[in-house]
Amino acid sequence: MSKENVYGLEINTYGDMATLARRLLTLHMGLLVLYFLSGPLAIGGAALSPRVMERKDHSSMSSLSNRNAEYEIPFGLLTMAGGVIMFVIVYKGINSDNKEMLTGTMFCDGCCAACNCLLGFCGCAGMATTFLLKAYFEEEDPCVCNGSIDLDDRGCVERCSVCFDTAKCRKEVAEFNDGFGVSMGFWTLWTLVVCIQMCLCALTAVRLSWARSNMKSTPFCKEPPQIGGNVVVGAPVRSHTYEHDL
Repeated sequence: MSKENVYGLEINTYGDMATLARRLLTLHMGLLVLYFLSGPLAIGGAALSPRVMERKDHSSMSSLSNRNAEYEIPFGLLTMAGGVIMFVIVYKGINSDNKEMLTGTMFCDGCCAACNCLLGFCGCAGMATTFLLKAYFEEEDPCVCNGSIDLDDRGCVERCSVCFDTAKCRKEVAEFNDGFGVSMGFWTLWTLVVCIQMCLCALTAVRLSWARSNMKSTPFCKEPPQIGGNVVVGAPVRSHTYEHDL
């Protein structure tokens, strides 16, 4: 059976398995590139984006716009490592015609599509709340108490607290406004990459499902199973007759 070299693997051309293998490996290489793009974007966004102290008057907005470095930095590193592992598993699974490895990768790609869908929604929510928080800071001074000072509030977080640090608050708001462009840039690029990852993961999972179905009759690298027994060319064909006594 004729074979075709696909990224260093000798793949059977019968049943378009070489084309399918090339598509699977190309899709996972694309995902690998995206993981190495979304990982640094998550790390950079978490490290460089300004944070705003969560207070009662804007706690819902600041909680969504703030980046969690303790979570996002390890997550960015794990996504890059996960992309490498997934590509290696697919490569070895095709090379050894291991159906279990491709099944596991298909399941992971399906989970990848679902998770990236959720992350894309979170990214859109983060961008929206960052815009809302900026608009809030432009309309109202979050560092000035509009009511009376609460002498019993010793938390020093709310602006009407007796020990509230107005200078620190103004510095925080200034840093947020100065870093707004950088923050929105990271949010936008990361969300776009995550949405593309979602689409590629879903497409790859479908392709892997096709590969699993085709591998029963047409493996990637091994010789396909022979249908029927060995036939000797030129051997006479004998017919059998059955006679019944009457």
